[in-house]
Amino acid sequence: MKLNYHRNNNGNGHWNSGMIVMMMVSSTLLLLLLWLWLLSTTAECRLVSVNPKYPFLEPTGIISGGPSLWPEPKRYLIDKNHSPYLVGLPINFQLINNQNHKKQCDIIQYNFNKYRYLINKMIEINTNQNCNQTTEMKFLSRIEIHIDQIDCQLFPEFVDNENSENESYQIQINPMDGIGQIISKTVWGMVRAMETFSQLIYVDSNHPNCSRMIIDVIQVWDRPRFRYRSIMIDTARHYLPLWLIIENLDAMAQNKLNVLHWHINDDQSFPFESQVFANISRIASYSERHVYSKMDIEKIIGQAKIRGIQVIVEFNTPAHCQSLGKIFPGIMSRCNNNVAAASMETLTTSNKQPLLHSNIINPSQELTYEILEKILTEFRQIFPSNRIHLGMDDISYECWSNDQDIRQFMGANRMHSFEKLEQYHLERMINITVEKLHSKPIIWQDPFDKDIPIPSATIIQVWKDYRLLDNDHHDWKFHVEKLLHSNYTVILSACYFLNLIQYGQQKDWKQIYNCDPHDFNGFNREQKQQFVIGGEALIWSEYIDQTNFMSRVWPRASAMAERLWSHIGDDDDNPNFDDDIVEHRLDHQRCRMIGRGIPAQPISTGFCEHFDNMNNEKILEFAKDFRNKDKINSSNMFHQEFLSTSTTKQHSNKSDKIIFIKTWLLLLCPIILLYSLILYGT
Repeated sequence: MKLNYHRNNNGNGHWNSGMIVMMMVSSTLLLLLLWLWLLSTTAECRLVSVNPKYPFLEPTGIISGGPSLWPEPKRYLIDKNHSPYLVGLPINFQLINNQNHKKQCDIIQYNFNKYRYLINKMIEINTNQNCNQTTEMKFLSRIEIHIDQIDCQLFPEFVDNENSENESYQIQINPMDGIGQIISKTVWGMVRAMETFSQLIYVDSNHPNCSRMIIDVIQVWDRPRFRYRSIMIDTARHYLPLWLIIENLDAMAQNKLNVLHWHINDDQSFPFESQVFANISRIASYSERHVYSKMDIEKIIGQAKIRGIQVIVEFNTPAHCQSLGKIFPGIMSRCNNNVAAASMETLTTSNKQPLLHSNIINPSQELTYEILEKILTEFRQIFPSNRIHLGMDDISYECWSNDQDIRQFMGANRMHSFEKLEQYHLERMINITVEKLHSKPIIWQDPFDKDIPIPSATIIQVWKDYRLLDNDHHDWKFHVEKLLHSNYTVILSACYFLNLIQYGQQKDWKQIYNCDPHDFNGFNREQKQQFVIGGEALIWSEYIDQTNFMSRVWPRASAMAERLWSHIGDDDDNPNFDDDIVEHRLDHQRCRMIGRGIPAQPISTGFCEHFDNMNNEKILEFAKDFRNKDKINSSNMFHQEFLSTSTTKQHSNKSDKIIFIKTWLLLLCPIILLYSLILYGT
């Protein structure tokens, strides 16, 4: 079609019919394009439903793209009706309850600084300059923190708190105003929520040439399945430096574990600087450098507190006390035959006479309990936990049977078996713990296996299984069922031995993951929940020290962490609990730990795409900075080296301006079309 523009005799021009038709068609197309452009961010769609049990639950995006969460929350909804929000610098946390609490509460202040630092660094590392600055996506403006009860003076107590709401939380990302909310009943729920929130932010995979961090419009409802989720460290076989213990606390917090069981004494050493018995640190430790002072212990307890972790000390008796015998040889049992002396140590007494002693104390002497009570009292003054672990495992009767003083004591007190002597020692230790220290005991299962009466308030830790011991023909389920028939509270450790490793097709992390503390018969669900309160991973350190501790423990402990936190048995239809998906998510969690400077070992072949230290100098630099040994204990470890809050406002304003321009263009299109019709009519 030929378009002509004519000028009349008066010099006025007019369009011919072809030009007017073309203008109308162009205007109509422009109108449609702009209309679709605007509706692309506001169109209403139905919610994606993939789970018949939880119709609003959508799995994390291992396959389809999205956040990868570990441990898996109880329930969450990703709203596909709305586009994700961009997460820009700096992330802004705002305590809503009372701003004064933020300054007074070390728990809140630490976690605000920690996750602000982590998220901002994650944004810096994973955002490039190739993104279209005129994107229609809005920026997340801020995160509001709502805590019902703020009490930062108390130390965490999870063992005897049967209320699972203690660590519960909700997360909401509002689709309308770009405001996120974290809602919890306690500061411990806030700590767990902050970790989940940091995992909700992920790299946008929809734009290959544009790397940017986004967060979905999402709601999360979460609480732990078990209230006791623990790791035991053994600092008696190998001394672990403070920075490593705190690094392990960081890994525990990242995996929502909440109890650190500290096995501090054994045959090899007793690395404790006592204010009552100075010789403990001088004689019973490997050296005076390999000792934990009162200040060291208080520092670890304080660092555990701000991460929402309870610290329980174990003072193991009557066996495993050879190091204690170096200081107090008079309270040790004497072994007078070659069989019993096979594992003894030769000491020199004040009269230069060699003295053979075993690793088991002599319960027949009152001096024994005077010394043990003073040590327990000192522990109680340092460790704020209302639980003390009293050990009581691996008790052999060899030396007791060959000690004449013990035999005379048993005869005078009509003890007709060594089980009665063991019961006497157990009762004395529990009496000190309960009556004098106003604490509560935890013990290993060994006395119960010998039918020794145990006070009902004692928690019993199950560690035996026929796969671990040649002389035990039962699995852990047998032991747990037997304990529940006697109404004892139980912690399971039998299938969580992290110092034992397997290689090959039988991946031991899968065996750890598949071990459910409630997977036994004879009791209903309510009874199991009442009496089996959780699990604990054990790291006996005969062959583990600071060179291999973290890589041996992580991410294998992560497998136990999800088993104890997530409600796996309650939701068999959730695809995120399928074997292949679990392995993908655990691998992502391992990479996330690498990105935070935790040397977690690989669980399969491949590499960490976004957290590969070998190929990303920025990640390596961040990890070193985050794990800096001097900064880790400083209240100012997370420096505010980020952009001001005005940057976030600028990003948000830019998105608002784009919507404003689109709206005005949309209004102008029909005006242009109407004007064209008027011209055509004239």
